[in-house]
Amino acid sequence: MKTTSGMPAESVADRAALPDFEAGAILDSASLSRRHVAIALLAMSVIVLDGFDLQVLGFAAPALLAEWGITRADLAPIFASGMVGVAIGGLVIGPRGDVWGRKPALVGSAVFFGLATLASAWAQSEAQLLVLRLLAGIGMGGALTNPPHWWSRPPRCAGARCSR
Repeated sequence: MKTTSGMPAESVADRAALPDFEAGAILDSASLSRRHVAIALLAMSVIVLDGFDLQVLGFAAPALLAEWGITRADLAPIFASGMVGVAIGGLVIGPRGDVWGRKPALVGSAVFFGLATLASAWAQSEAQLLVLRLLAGIGMGGALTNPPHWWSRPPRCAGARCSR
């Protein structure tokens, strides 16, 4: 027999027999450590760098138009590729934080983002810049999706490596 949720009835009964678990009380009683502050600062710096990255490209756009002899419409795919990369990185790398651990996922994504952004300074064509912006976006997407999980879960949470 199945319940309306599609779970077998015995599973529902087993869950009803479990003691109440108040996660809020556990989190409220936890103290704020230097590690928590360091994690928050690292995560905030990644978010700030994302905004800075967009501002730098906007600042460089007039120079790119003049040097490459392209129109503003030609830059649209380059700007959009970064956002497409963020979506891909968030969907692909973000969930891997549960497997790899949040810290390796965040640091690896931030390093990947930084290297791709640095390499974009030497792009010689629209196509190169588009690919590098896409890669930078993938790294940024991976970096942006992991900090909220860090902030919202206790250090020794579910998952094999989420606290490492």
